[in-house]
Amino acid sequence: AFFAAVTVWRSDALLLDLVLLPAVVLVLLAGAGGGAVGWLLLLLGCVGAWAAARSVRRRRLWGKKGSTVYTANVENFLTTQKTTAAGMMLVCAVLFLPALALRPVLALPLDALQPVTERARAAALGAAIEWLPKISGGALNFHVSAAAGGVEDGSLTQSDGLALQGLEDLLVTTDEKPTETVYLRGFIGAEYDGHSWQPADAEQFDNAAASWKTDGDSRLAIANLPFLRAAYDGAAPQQMTVQRLHAGDTYTFAPYNAYFNDYYRLDGDGAAAGQTAQDDTFYYFPRGEAKTLLTARADADPSVLDRLESAYAAYAESRYLATPDGADYGTLQEFCDAAEKEHKLTGDADAIRTFVRSYLNEHCTYTSDPPQPADGADPVLYFLNESHAGSSTQFASAAVVLCRMLGLPARYVVGYAAPQSLFAESDGGWQAVLQDDNAHAWAEVYLAGQGWTPLETTPGMVSELTEDQLAANANAVPTADDAETPLPAATPAPEADPTAPQARAFWWLLPLAAVLAALAVWGIARARRTPADTVRAEFRALYKKMCRCGLSKGVSSDQEEFKQFLWEHTKTAAPQDVETLLALVQTAQFAPGPVSAQTAQQVRGLCRILRKNLHR
Repeated sequence: AFFAAVTVWRSDALLLDLVLLPAVVLVLLAGAGGGAVGWLLLLLGCVGAWAAARSVRRRRLWGKKGSTVYTANVENFLTTQKTTAAGMMLVCAVLFLPALALRPVLALPLDALQPVTERARAAALGAAIEWLPKISGGALNFHVSAAAGGVEDGSLTQSDGLALQGLEDLLVTTDEKPTETVYLRGFIGAEYDGHSWQPADAEQFDNAAASWKTDGDSRLAIANLPFLRAAYDGAAPQQMTVQRLHAGDTYTFAPYNAYFNDYYRLDGDGAAAGQTAQDDTFYYFPRGEAKTLLTARADADPSVLDRLESAYAAYAESRYLATPDGADYGTLQEFCDAAEKEHKLTGDADAIRTFVRSYLNEHCTYTSDPPQPADGADPVLYFLNESHAGSSTQFASAAVVLCRMLGLPARYVVGYAAPQSLFAESDGGWQAVLQDDNAHAWAEVYLAGQGWTPLETTPGMVSELTEDQLAANANAVPTADDAETPLPAATPAPEADPTAPQARAFWWLLPLAAVLAALAVWGIARARRTPADTVRAEFRALYKKMCRCGLSKGVSSDQEEFKQFLWEHTKTAAPQDVETLLALVQTAQFAPGPVSAQTAQQVRGLCRILRKNLHR
């Protein structure tokens, strides 16, 4: 409505409205609030469109000034623009009617438009991040965090998440084709405070590690423990290079069972800090191979590394079982205790993982746009007890809490997941480009003798089985024991209440319709105003303000008192403006022939100058 009014007031603002109206209407209908960057870009578009609108009139193509053809062209131009402006007002009314009246009253499902606006914003932002470095020669280089797709360190909300589809975050190169999903760890959350995940206390870890008699940096020693134990009997590791393209540089994204040299700095028992170099090259053991090698160590003679692993396993047992306090978590603990007895889960890590994965997949559904809890509410409890719908952040967080309550040490991890099918052969190796939709969150559990292992609970993701095994299982006939437990039936929607607010929508629409009709009539009347009407209206407005400033009523414009009053009460205006205005008004009123648009425009400009400077 504001843009329509501006168009009626200044007809040359039509281009501004045509540029901005669709974007603004779409955003408002979708119910999406604009961020600071979005509104600044909108403001920039306003300025640019307004400047462009000033050059719409090409009068030099309309004939010689003062000619009949020129006068007719000017009048046609104004009539066309203002008629279009009135039409735009009606368009505004039609477009904003659902947003202002029908949506809150009838609860129309207009939220379906929000994904459209999000995709448009994401596409624009992704294009800017990708092309600005190329255009600027590398001067403008931007990084995005793994949170862009809704996965943000320890945060469990999506308030600032944007799925930047098509933006390349990481380039992963391996010397052998992966046979399993490759997980690259970034953020590692150890403590859940009821709202978000926080990193582990580095000082607490250092104090505990002081008694383990590690050789050198205890942080690197524990991080390298799975690799060193797997390679103890001479097994050859594989090599992986992770090149950062647009991914955030807060963390080093590294695979499981990797070796960190002295160049890397770890946050206690947590994530590796981001490096200044663009490429990170790791020696590592794939999870399937590492599992086989580490299992074999259970029957071998214990080494110094095995004793160190036992010490760290005790630390993980005491450190990564904590859950928040509160009555709701007490109820959840009671449920886990009952499940532990019913399914005989005590001390059985494999059974616990299977139970947690099955429970979440049977009782919760995946959505890329999960419902958000009220301010101050616990996101995990909201997911488990109310919404039962979430993205990888909710599934991973709930899995960590359930595992801890069942006695299995667990942590929350954010990074990237690269399916085996994503890798393609290139220059003697295998490469995969990870985009924003590969950003992911998952749980990891500590298995004695094995180390930290991913626990994938998000529906549709693969972790424990390789993709070749899944393909083989897909061709097998399921037995009764393998059949999935059916999901609970959806709760039927309650019948509509005839006394609900929807039945009273008509009374909400009546005042709005009256206002819109009045605005439309006023807009059409303004659009049909002739140059002579403009002269009379502008001079009448000036006369009314003169009366308010002290001019005696009944004094006409041809009297000397009228002219003297203007001179005295508009001292900041040029005296010749008064003379020019009165001459133009007299000519427009009494001269034969139609009033030209140029005369009307000149009168309007002078009247507004005098009204602005008029004072008592």
